[in-house]
Amino acid sequence: MKLLTNFRETEIGNLFDFPETNSKITKKFCNLHKGIIPVYASSSNEKSTLGFIEDNLKNVKYYKNCLSWNRNGSVGYVFMREHKFATNEDHRAMIIKLNFQNQLDQTYLKFEIERQLLLNGFSYLDKCGVDKIKQVKILIPVNEKKEFDLIKQKSLANKYIEVKKIKSGLEIFYNDIIKSQIDFSNKYKLKLIPIMEIFNSIKGNQKYTKKYLHDHKGKYHVYSSQTTNFGQIGSIDTYDYEQECFTWTTDGVHAGTIFYRNGKFSITTHCGILNLKEKYKDKVDFEYLYFILSKTLPINTLGEGANKRLGIERMAEIFIEIPIKENEGFDLIKQKEMAEKYKKIKEIKKQIKDDYQEIISSTIKIVENN
Repeated sequence: MKLLTNFRETEIGNLFDFPETNSKITKKFCNLHKGIIPVYASSSNEKSTLGFIEDNLKNVKYYKNCLSWNRNGSVGYVFMREHKFATNEDHRAMIIKLNFQNQLDQTYLKFEIERQLLLNGFSYLDKCGVDKIKQVKILIPVNEKKEFDLIKQKSLANKYIEVKKIKSGLEIFYNDIIKSQIDFSNKYKLKLIPIMEIFNSIKGNQKYTKKYLHDHKGKYHVYSSQTTNFGQIGSIDTYDYEQECFTWTTDGVHAGTIFYRNGKFSITTHCGILNLKEKYKDKVDFEYLYFILSKTLPINTLGEGANKRLGIERMAEIFIEIPIKENEGFDLIKQKEMAEKYKKIKEIKKQIKDDYQEIISSTIKIVENN
């Protein structure tokens, strides 16, 4: 496809000056010098700050009406700042050189520079400092005289803004879908059963500290309150349990998260075990129990944020719905049927999530016809 819009490729360092930054500004510094001037760090959220400081502090560098970018953290994100601000060493300001200020549009440059930085693959392990960003090449529209075309830059910038709005709208739509709960329980005869009616609960062991894990490395997993890596925080040379069961996160932001386990493992005090009672092992379906517990536990935690908790005492107060027969006995066939429906919904949501993340993370190059 022939591109009708002409571009000039040039290194960012040819167009921008890079003023010094504030290497010693920390949260503590912000708290000691509270004011109204935002200090930006390394977040991908343009409104996220390290804090707010006083204006005109001695030895503090301030900037205004320029671009800035993350050299660390969420590396590569670029922002347009019209207000007065300061940064720490993870976030840097870049100012269009005086002889180009009437030829370049900051909004277009924000999108084009960010596009190129993300395409270059900078990351936490490959930080984008001043020396590196100076060498990154960007594309700028030019006119028939090969001069920077300001009108064309503004036109392309407006299109980037429209794309950003579309992505924002898609994000709202996506969040609504992912958070939605499809209820088909009215098609089944259900009974509320106390969780502790069908499970025994087991507390974790306080001996599994970082030092213990370091000193007893082995092949048997240890689970805790984290939800990444399926809750595993390490592996040791012994195990406490060998069984098919569930574990749940007892405290923290992710309290109430449930995991299916089947094998040899141990748990810390930030984790608990739900062990199915012997008399129910041929009456309930583990896959159904996983889905119903995943749905029920997170909305029954106590506290907020990092202080959320779901201990054994609270677990004893929670009920779950189990499909039953006309004679009130557990209906294993209906459990499996419902589990299959939950599974399909989960698969659909995963596909939506994968597609959404691919769209949101994509870098779009917009080309106009002359």
